[in-house]
Amino acid sequence: MKFVGIQRAVRATRYDRAPGDSPNMGRVSRMPGTGMPKGSRIRRRNKGAESGTGSTSKVAKSHERGKRGRRRRKSHVRTWSFMIAGLSLCCVFFAIWAWSTSAKQTKEISTSIAPPIVQPVARLLSKYPSPSQRESMDLVKQALQIRDPSQVASYFRPCESSPEEIIEYLRNLEAVDGVIVGYDWLSSIDVERILIDGVVILFRKDDKPTKRLALLSPDTEGKWKIDFDALARKSKPSWNDLLEGGALSAQVRVWVAPDSYFNGPFKDDARWICFGISSADIDENLFGYCEVGSAQAFAMKSIFSDETKLARVTLELLRVEGASGRQFQISRVIASDWLVGDTAFDEGFK
Repeated sequence: MKFVGIQRAVRATRYDRAPGDSPNMGRVSRMPGTGMPKGSRIRRRNKGAESGTGSTSKVAKSHERGKRGRRRRKSHVRTWSFMIAGLSLCCVFFAIWAWSTSAKQTKEISTSIAPPIVQPVARLLSKYPSPSQRESMDLVKQALQIRDPSQVASYFRPCESSPEEIIEYLRNLEAVDGVIVGYDWLSSIDVERILIDGVVILFRKDDKPTKRLALLSPDTEGKWKIDFDALARKSKPSWNDLLEGGALSAQVRVWVAPDSYFNGPFKDDARWICFGISSADIDENLFGYCEVGSAQAFAMKSIFSDETKLARVTLELLRVEGASGRQFQISRVIASDWLVGDTAFDEGFK
């Protein structure tokens, strides 16, 4: 075998060309469309262009549809906004109209049933300084300990109860209310023309707390004394006579709050004003009614005019035919607290 030496090219054959020959490029791949008629090549190019144009058109149409959707949504938002705004304005106009109508009717009603104009009573300036907390509590403690009728006048205001009756009440106080466990000082609680200071007496009986209220007021000489009728929550006649004994009326010291129970002869809520009535001396709550436009109605309204929800009041309750055992007419408002003055409270509203 003949040795040909090391070959530099990877081709097995070497081509040598003489000067002037064209270069040998080897095998060249044919480009697409080569050899096809010119018309065919043009159609292929046009088809590609049309394909690109179609894609662009689809994008444009999608964009246009998005714009139309956004415009529709904005239109809906504007429409609902206008509707809500219009509805709100209608509500405002209706509220204003209703308020003006109600105010006009209230004014007409109040004008038709308004009581005679009563000039406000100027509160009396205290001629006598109120006792201090220590003095008030000491007075109450000493008064509860007396057992001699001759000492009653030094601690208690004059009342219908005799000194002997007051002493008997003090002796039985612990048996009725329990052991005294403390005192709360209320300071000044003046009402109308009466100067009043208060001390709450705290009891405990059978592990249950009870209370009594000692109302102090000065006499003509300026000495502060306890109102016995308020301390004993005295009723004339007694609660038992009113509720079970057939008494037609009674003067009672009670807690009162606005209520809304209308029934029987008091079923017309346009004619009557209802109040709930309670007392520690009875087991059930009662209902009292004032006739609209009466002096009693205006007197009670004045008591609750400063957002008071519960008040101590001295009332005259009257039994009405056809009413239940818990329903009474408030025939008089004796006092706006449990200490009764010389003039009934509702006299100022007639």
